[in-house]
Amino acid sequence: MANCRNCGSALPAGATRCGKCGTAVPVAQASAGAPTAAAPGMIGPKACSPVLALILGIIFGGLGQLYIGQTLKGVVILVVSLLLWIFDMVFGLLTCGIGALIFTPIVILYEVLFAIDAMLVAKRLASGQAVSAWKFF
Repeated sequence: MANCRNCGSALPAGATRCGKCGTAVPVAQASAGAPTAAAPGMIGPKACSPVLALILGIIFGGLGQLYIGQTLKGVVILVVSLLLWIFDMVFGLLTCGIGALIFTPIVILYEVLFAIDAMLVAKRLASGQAVSAWKFF
């Protein structure tokens, strides 16, 4: 909560004048603490669970991003994840399983990194920060 710069009394959020002395409150001070709309290309602060974002990201890459509102980023991660798993299975079949032993850890690392990304971005959103639609970590 902000205070009047003239008399020091507490100002309610969004006040344009002090209720005690009538001094005009600067615009920056009047908007302090008041929720602001997110700029274009940004995702505004919202209530979302970082744990749920992490779990969804672990289940399948991109689901955590879709949950927190990073729609295009989530779709791209989801499609790439699906293609990686398909490639992993085909590569594993063609090499009698040896290729899958090499490639599967890479795919799992990809999934885990983006699950962590979803969790960290969800923490930012839950704490009141606006983030870019393509914000990583």
